[in-house]
Amino acid sequence: MILFSDGFDGHVALTDKWVSVDAGSVILADAGKFGVGTGALSLTGRMRATFDLPATNPRGSLLNPIHSAFYMQVAEGSSSLTQPILEFTDLTQNRGFALIITSSMTLGLTKWIDGPDDDDPIAIAGGQVSVGMMHHVEFKYSAHATAGVVKLWLNRVPVIDFVGNTLEPGTTLPTVDGISRVKISQPSPTSLNAIYDDLLIWDEEGPSMNDVDQSDAQHRIETLTPISDGSSTQFTAVGAGTTNADRILEGPADGDTTYVESSVTANIDLYNCSDLQGTPVKIHGVSLQSRLTNSDAGTVSARARVKQNLVDGIGATNQLSAGGVYTQHAEFFAVNPDGDVEWTVATINAAEFGIEAII
Repeated sequence: MILFSDGFDGHVALTDKWVSVDAGSVILADAGKFGVGTGALSLTGRMRATFDLPATNPRGSLLNPIHSAFYMQVAEGSSSLTQPILEFTDLTQNRGFALIITSSMTLGLTKWIDGPDDDDPIAIAGGQVSVGMMHHVEFKYSAHATAGVVKLWLNRVPVIDFVGNTLEPGTTLPTVDGISRVKISQPSPTSLNAIYDDLLIWDEEGPSMNDVDQSDAQHRIETLTPISDGSSTQFTAVGAGTTNADRILEGPADGDTTYVESSVTANIDLYNCSDLQGTPVKIHGVSLQSRLTNSDAGTVSARARVKQNLVDGIGATNQLSAGGVYTQHAEFFAVNPDGDVEWTVATINAAEFGIEAII
């Protein structure tokens, strides 16, 4: 199942979706892999952007491999040291592994270590990262004393294929808190400036996405935004606008200026969204992103909803932060609820997406 995705298309502020962002980390409009209308994450110098994987899906012992795929374009050369560029850690950031880049601009992956900045590579990729070129990077990683797996593809060409001990000597795997936090990091000093696009992270639970990009196809994350009210408008609209959809079509979010709200349990707001622009061979799922808060002192929850051909898909119930603090929530719908079949362009374009209040 997909654990995290971001197309960096600028529909929300970077700080809305990510736990922490260093100053200077920005979304560049029209700089994404797929050109005009697609954004990219730009990190300059020693910058980091951090997000947390869903608490309901802890990585545990990592016997279930983690996968990631993304695009990366290096604007300037690397530093004189081997440095992490994508780090996977526990919440204390004391244990984990990293995708690294060397001074000669080759990629590698570290062993599972106590302190992910200790860059002890399992293997160094044979593929070369070229300055100014948009590269596709994908890897698979599992931590184990004898049966760990590390695979790395650069531009869909396999460059690492390792099976064996992926643990640093003396390191033990966690039994509960495995991979919980992910950081895109810039090496130090400030000589590696890069942009990143269409970041996907997934595991091997649920519908298969293993080695998603080992074909001529390119993976792409499209950001669809609400354009009109759907079949249910039970929330109250606040602020300037004529429809409920008007109040939530924001980039970035404007807090308490325009929004929709409900104090009635089971109230549902649904929206029609913009159409997909690509012609995908396969659609791996829909990630519904919502930015929510609880303005009351009591316990309030919400859950994502999708409706396609009068059939409802219902997400997990999430308790909301109190005191007017907005938090980002993501729900992944791997299949179309109408028949539990793969999504198609037509069914996504016809579907309605929204939120249900649980008071």
